[in-house]
Amino acid sequence: MPKNSELTEAVRGKILGLRAGGSSIPKIYKALKVSPDLNPIEHLWNELERRLKNLKKHPKNATELEIALKEEWSLIPHKTYSKLIESMPRRLEACISNNGWPTQY
Repeated sequence: MPKNSELTEAVRGKILGLRAGGSSIPKIYKALKVSPDLNPIEHLWNELERRLKNLKKHPKNATELEIALKEEWSLIPHKTYSKLIESMPRRLEACISNNGWPTQY
């Protein structure tokens, strides 16, 4: 398979261990494509938002906001990233189990 080609739904199904023939599979694919549960950046944005809200001095303009965002982003511990990455198999399993509906994540 070429490096830059997109995976077809059939190939994704094989990777995910889904079996063809069920009518819910296309619905699951669509839900998995857009699920925030499978998008770790959403959790990092939430972390960044919490950090900004906890600042003693809140940014007063766009320049200060940019500086604060960059500073707080750099202070997010590497362990946070690692935990998000390590949770991906559980997230995927939970999404599939819930037929693409929201999960605990």
